[in-house]
Amino acid sequence: MKGVFSSDPKKALEYYEKAIQKYPNFAQPYVGSSWTYIGLGQLNQMGSNQAFPKAKDYARKALELDDSLDEAHIALAESLTEGDWNWSDAEIEFKRAFEINPNSAAAHSGYAWHLMFVGRMEEAFAEAKRYQELSPRLTGPYTLLAYLHYFRDRDYDEALAQLRKAEEVNPNCCGYISSLIRGWVYREKGMYKEAFVEFQKVPPVWRLGHLGNAYARAGKKDEARKAVQELMEYTKQGLGTWEVALVYAGLGEKDQAFEWLERAYKAHDKGMCYLKIDPPLDPLRSDPRFQDLLRRMNFPSNQAPSTTPQ
Repeated sequence: MKGVFSSDPKKALEYYEKAIQKYPNFAQPYVGSSWTYIGLGQLNQMGSNQAFPKAKDYARKALELDDSLDEAHIALAESLTEGDWNWSDAEIEFKRAFEINPNSAAAHSGYAWHLMFVGRMEEAFAEAKRYQELSPRLTGPYTLLAYLHYFRDRDYDEALAQLRKAEEVNPNCCGYISSLIRGWVYREKGMYKEAFVEFQKVPPVWRLGHLGNAYARAGKKDEARKAVQELMEYTKQGLGTWEVALVYAGLGEKDQAFEWLERAYKAHDKGMCYLKIDPPLDPLRSDPRFQDLLRRMNFPSNQAPSTTPQ
């Protein structure tokens, strides 16, 4: 739901590979490949345990050739965050990017997500505001603020308000991201019919997971189980383990939910980054098994470091 993506990632990777073969000591094609794999992982077009290790390797190769590329440090930070859950090394890479370019909008955006995942919400808001200052005519800062209001304090009305601001900047900006956020908000507000409509507009894995959770909470258990059945086809590709857990959480079937959270953990599913903050998992949080997962994710303390990039 974030990052820099190609509309045709397969073709992009082919071009980057040709450039690498022709200019093996030029760092930029490695950076491009890294970001393409990040996009594939984030958009459920490739399993997390395949996409993010490749992204990490390409970013590191780029940095071996040119350590001064802030976008390579950001790509490495993103890969370490979503692929390895290596929160400490990812933060080092974000800070290195800030040293190179304090006004990098991409760094402030990526670092905000990192801080949000680990629960340092006030710092995440500060990074989002800085991103907004740097890119006032882009829609990204507003959608990021919508996510933050949704996850931090469950302020669903403010999340919608920020989404409307994004659409005022560019009415065609957000595509299915708008529908995803609206679906989340409507579901959490108990507006299930509206949530069903919005979730139908998003890509398959997200659609099935979040729609299935909404169906379950609306009492439509047969539809929820059908969503699980459809998700099973994606799990064969290394996708959707997190989303299956969301549906079972909605059904109130805790043992199955934890079974699939465990599978998501073993698959290094990027969805596990949301473990601390995602509202649909609230019914599971008091269970000792949930606390054990949090421990194994090695989330850092919410205490802020002594210095924070500005």
